[in-house]
Amino acid sequence: MHLAAELAPRGIRVNILVPGAVETDVWKAIPDHEERLATAISRTPTGRLVTPEEVASAAQFLCSEAAAGIVGHTLVVDGGAAIMGY
Repeated sequence: MHLAAELAPRGIRVNILVPGAVETDVWKAIPDHEERLATAISRTPTGRLVTPEEVASAAQFLCSEAAAGIVGHTLVVDGGAAIMGY
């Protein structure tokens, strides 16, 4: 995150937000969407997809003063899929 190091002295925080599979209607546009959706859900410890609101809340947090000390990090919002090796 070279950009974070470059911009931090100017008071600009740079972080990355990585959403996993998000529960939206876009799944319906994917061929075999029922099977792919079931696979995505089975890969999360929570047993569900993340919601758009959860992703938005994470983004809002990163933009807030509560996250003022967070610089150069990647926040994964995926219901735990990453810890399962997916």
